[in-house]
Amino acid sequence: NTEIGEMIGAGREVVSRIMSKLYVCGCLSKEDRLLIIEKEFPDKLYP
Repeated sequence: NTEIGEMIGAGREVVSRIMSKLYVCGCLSKEDRLLIIEKEFPDKLYP
């Protein structure tokens, strides 16, 4: 179902945007960010 796929895609967009903001303001360390990416977006790390 493409609608669900788009919703998941949008969710990921929002998550990465929030993560970027937190990272920029120094709320997330590089390690925290990598852990989150590993959990949320394993396909981005290991294509």
